[in-house]
Amino acid sequence: MTKNAHHTIDQAEATEVTLDGVSRRTFLNVAGASAALAGVGLTGCIRKPVTKIVPYASRPEDLVEGVALHFATAHQEGASVTGIVVESHEGRPTKIAGNKAHPDSLGATSATTQGSVLDLYDLDRSVLPHGKRSESDAATLSWEAAWQTFERIADEAKKGPLAVVLPAVMSPTVRRLVAEARQAMPAARFFQADLLWPAAAMAAARAIGGAGAYAQTHLDKADVVAAFDADVLVTEPGAVRLTKGYAKKRKITGPNQPMSRIYALEPTFSSTGAIADHRARIKAGDVGRALAQLARELGAHGVTVDAAVVASLPQATLPAKADRLVKALAKDLAGNRGRAVVCVGRRQPAWVHALGHAINAALGALADGGPLSFHKDPTLPEVEDLGALAQALSTKAVGAVFAIDTNPAFSAPGALGLPALLAQTTLVHAGTHDDETGKLATLHLPISHYLEAWGDLQSLSGVATVQQPLIEPLHHTPSALEVLARLVRGRSVGGHDLVMETWKLDAAAWETWLHDGVKQVVVETPASLDWSKAAELVRTGSQAETASGTEVIFELDPNILDGRHANNGWLRELPHPMSKLTWENAAHMNQKTAGALDSGDLVKVTVGGQTVELPVQILPGMADDVVAIALGHGRRGIGKVADQHGADTYPLLPASLETTGWFAAGQFAASGGAIKLANLQPRGNSLTPRPASGYGPKAAPETYAKGGLGENRFEPRMMALEATLAQYAANPTFPDALNDRVMPDEKVKSWMYPEPPNEQPLAGGASTDDVYLNGVHQWGMSIDLNACTGCNACTIACQAENNIVVVGKDQVAMGREMHWIRIDRYFSGDEDVEAVLQPLPCQQCETAPCEAVCPVKATAHSNEGLNDMIYNRCIGTRYCSNNCPFKVRRFNWFNFNLDLHPLEQMQKNPDVTVRFRGVMEKCTYCVQRINRAKIEAKVHGDGRVKDGAIVTACQEVCPADAIVFGDLRDESSAVVKAKKEPRTYQLLRELNMRARTTYQAKLRNPNPDLV
Repeated sequence: MTKNAHHTIDQAEATEVTLDGVSRRTFLNVAGASAALAGVGLTGCIRKPVTKIVPYASRPEDLVEGVALHFATAHQEGASVTGIVVESHEGRPTKIAGNKAHPDSLGATSATTQGSVLDLYDLDRSVLPHGKRSESDAATLSWEAAWQTFERIADEAKKGPLAVVLPAVMSPTVRRLVAEARQAMPAARFFQADLLWPAAAMAAARAIGGAGAYAQTHLDKADVVAAFDADVLVTEPGAVRLTKGYAKKRKITGPNQPMSRIYALEPTFSSTGAIADHRARIKAGDVGRALAQLARELGAHGVTVDAAVVASLPQATLPAKADRLVKALAKDLAGNRGRAVVCVGRRQPAWVHALGHAINAALGALADGGPLSFHKDPTLPEVEDLGALAQALSTKAVGAVFAIDTNPAFSAPGALGLPALLAQTTLVHAGTHDDETGKLATLHLPISHYLEAWGDLQSLSGVATVQQPLIEPLHHTPSALEVLARLVRGRSVGGHDLVMETWKLDAAAWETWLHDGVKQVVVETPASLDWSKAAELVRTGSQAETASGTEVIFELDPNILDGRHANNGWLRELPHPMSKLTWENAAHMNQKTAGALDSGDLVKVTVGGQTVELPVQILPGMADDVVAIALGHGRRGIGKVADQHGADTYPLLPASLETTGWFAAGQFAASGGAIKLANLQPRGNSLTPRPASGYGPKAAPETYAKGGLGENRFEPRMMALEATLAQYAANPTFPDALNDRVMPDEKVKSWMYPEPPNEQPLAGGASTDDVYLNGVHQWGMSIDLNACTGCNACTIACQAENNIVVVGKDQVAMGREMHWIRIDRYFSGDEDVEAVLQPLPCQQCETAPCEAVCPVKATAHSNEGLNDMIYNRCIGTRYCSNNCPFKVRRFNWFNFNLDLHPLEQMQKNPDVTVRFRGVMEKCTYCVQRINRAKIEAKVHGDGRVKDGAIVTACQEVCPADAIVFGDLRDESSAVVKAKKEPRTYQLLRELNMRARTTYQAKLRNPNPDLV
């Protein structure tokens, strides 16, 4: 409302334009109401379904309807163990948050951990056991018959050498059962089928430090970080913990503060490469050679790498830019001994990891308190890889195969021919889905989701967590742990009893552990490190030839990983962090490599005689002659979300990843035809207008002349502001200079509220000059682009919290995605591009253009500064979306929430309205959390919400702590302090929308020798 001394005027009415005494708003008000009344008698209109409430006959203890409970547990992905806290509504797990007490999460999670709650309610989960299937026989079994079959197969298998295939074994109880099995069944062999396990890194650490050795990087202790084909902030093990450490070194509160420096040498454009201060494009096969060149260059700066390792180094000839970067990097690393670290990614073979460790040792990174530490866990079981399993099956060295919570028929390298070998043996499969392995199985057993089962997990940081079930198994299934115990012991043992056997805790200690979710475990240190073994690895491993033509590299999909989340709609619709492709994989390549091909054109990619057809996706910033393809797609017959999306690229995967790396020589050729890709940002340039290339020149403060608009009124404008650390120190208010280039501050005038009240400005720089806001609190948000890594965790957290629907590939391709917060990616430069990542929720404008055009006042301003949505009023004109320059408002074109299966309904957050067709929706700063905190403040305090009491879903999940939310009237609040930082800017400030969401500009810290 606009208020003056005489009267109060509705904001919308104040901007009304009339014709012949009838305004458009008045007409549509009447027309909308008439249409609604007319619809009462029309059978074709959509009505909300009638539901019935069944009351508790006896309310469960500690349960208060409408008040969520929270339980500590843990989630595993390969070697990564994340401590989490799960929100439960009346026994329904709905949302995941990080456990602040767990050192591997520190209150944050990844996008995939967030999305894992949806897997619990997957309608395509396996429900009943089955025997060997034929085309005409489903072979469904009762559980009694299934267990009888299981015991018969197990008893027979124990007479000879049986094979057990497991995922990465991070559970102390599973490790105990494996040790027990080796005692009871000496002939049994254990294999690992888990691409998320960093096999090459572990092999290098084991060679240097002995059995059970592994290394951990600590970015919070590093001033210089060199990432060699390592996406340490998104896809590498421990990415959440590493991002927390990275952010500590990159978040600054003013000029002249130190900031870490990041280098990246990589074949494709990763999220880590996007935030790097310096980046060089290089083939994956040349990364080891570049590291060898670095080891030699360090000698010129007084850093002595182990002599045996240096003597084993291969010769290297690098591209000019990479060679220049390596020389400058060597000097920088040498000048920061004890505070510098080299990181090598999982795609590289073991010898490159060993060389990286030798360089880190020479740099003093292994000293106490340094950025790299070696540890030893004697309980890590020795397991064989799938290559050994294929060899054993082909030579009949093993009998029956028990694949427990794994899918080796899908995720094995195609060169091994494992599906055919498994089809010819006695195969028992236990999994959540009747997947590719289950369809080949002699016996398939459904198992429980991790949120339904008892278990335990121990992270590499030395913290153990009990996995406690939040819900009774929905399909009355056993857990993977219970199936393994039944195999080993020949009888049924409950998961709870198995965990208690391992830890032997009294009742009080057990309850404390369940509550806290963390239990410290002693982590050993190797007695010594044998660098001669590193030299041997380097000498033997570096003999492989680099691909002279096209190099095909393989990568884990950042969202569905190795394919385990392929049937998860949230994660399938989540865009790739850099290419912004959804729903499928593609052959990523730069335009030079693609030649005349364009995004969507179909090509056949061939490696080792195997061929897969994929669409092209042009991605600038990739190395020349490199084709990158993601694994985990192209699954068939496991669920409606996974089916028919993407191509299965496992057939192209080399057989021995540990020694040869995740890349190989290959070729591609156009196959004719094209498909439409569901890409949320086909091009993305921070400057407008765009040049023909679509990427634009690099923008920096000196790009713009001083003083006014200049000669050309339409000179390029930066959407995501960035500068160097030196430029920031010289001109801390550089965002104002960049904004003033488009619209000087003195020309920003009010157009909506002609009679401003006599109000004081809000704290943190927000203004009440034009809007009368009399709420006790005034909410605002600040997002630090210097910390954001574009990991997409905020998008999934928002989706889980706010009941946001999945719309499917076709709708995404039409621009009808529903995410309330997206991560925009802006390129600058030529093929050696840089990128800026910018999260974009609703900006909560004070003078919101969406409000001015809504004919039914469905979008309105609250007295606390929120741009509210009143779903019950919305009639779907979409005027608000047309008038929003940020395009952050989403429209429900179809009734995705109609006739939901009861399992799908169970995931919905009861604190948030479930929207139906024809309704506009958007970010509301998690208004349900705001209102809950306000009620608590009224009940237990003076009505003022304390700073930090409200944490939005996006803020809560962010591993980089890039998002800050709070009260702008509270001068001591974190959000006010963030907004006072001179890097703060508003998007499209010249439009005078007074956005409550502001940004802190991106900074880079370049090496002076490379500028």
